[in-house]
Amino acid sequence: MIKKISLLILIAAFGVPHLLFSQSEEGWENYVDWAWQGDFRPFIEATYGDGIPKRRDFQGEFARFGVAEAKLGYSEIKRFEKYVWGLDERYLFGSYSSTDLNLLQDIAKEDTLGKVQPEMIRFGFGQRNGYGYQIGPIELLPFYQFAMAWTEVKTKRPVNLVQEDVDILDRYEGEYRFGEVNETALKFQLFKSLAVTGSYEYSLVFPRHIFWEWMGSYLLRFTAINAISVFSEDIISRTAFLGPLFYFAFKNGLAYIFYNSMTYNMNWPFKSEKPLTLETFKLGVSFTF
Repeated sequence: MIKKISLLILIAAFGVPHLLFSQSEEGWENYVDWAWQGDFRPFIEATYGDGIPKRRDFQGEFARFGVAEAKLGYSEIKRFEKYVWGLDERYLFGSYSSTDLNLLQDIAKEDTLGKVQPEMIRFGFGQRNGYGYQIGPIELLPFYQFAMAWTEVKTKRPVNLVQEDVDILDRYEGEYRFGEVNETALKFQLFKSLAVTGSYEYSLVFPRHIFWEWMGSYLLRFTAINAISVFSEDIISRTAFLGPLFYFAFKNGLAYIFYNSMTYNMNWPFKSEKPLTLETFKLGVSFTF
């Protein structure tokens, strides 16, 4: 029952229950704009990345993985101040990761022998926010992204893996595990319908979801990050040239501080287990309709 309640709360927080709204196409679009208070357009995005899992108490070594990801959602880019534009995107996503997809590993001829080789399927929902500049026909939009995800982890393990590492991996395999995704990124809006993105993702996969401790941790982080967002938006309204840079630095910097703390305690500041972390560099292309 607790798991069901927690899932409903998570979905409500991002507005995803709007998916239950059954109307005509025009009615659906009007409902999205009303619910999110904007003028949103549908978008799709394809992303490829290179990353590596980590865990602070893991004694072995992980092989790097490649990831292919797709997003479906709604995007709004609108003028905020003078030549400053704001980005707001909300989406569902799914991805597949494995060492076999790692093209960079093949180029570098990195040896996976003796390393744990991960394979992951992940899905979830998230939101991006940021402010940037219009430079001629191009919009340069740095942003922060946060998502909630469920990840199925499978591994190929070397025969000499110590028992402590075996026990850690066993904590993740067998079910989809809840986690969080943070991303520091830059979007180049080349045309009205075409954009490319480059990003650094730092995410966590929890071995277990302890709901109330996680909720306390999440509310603390949510409040702090939204407070710094409001403060940074005030800076933008007073200095259009430097404001977006402060917004980007403050919001992403604070998010990374929280992330680093959570690599020691997944429900920081509450004492808890260490999570599995995934750090990934990604490139993507998106089409807005």
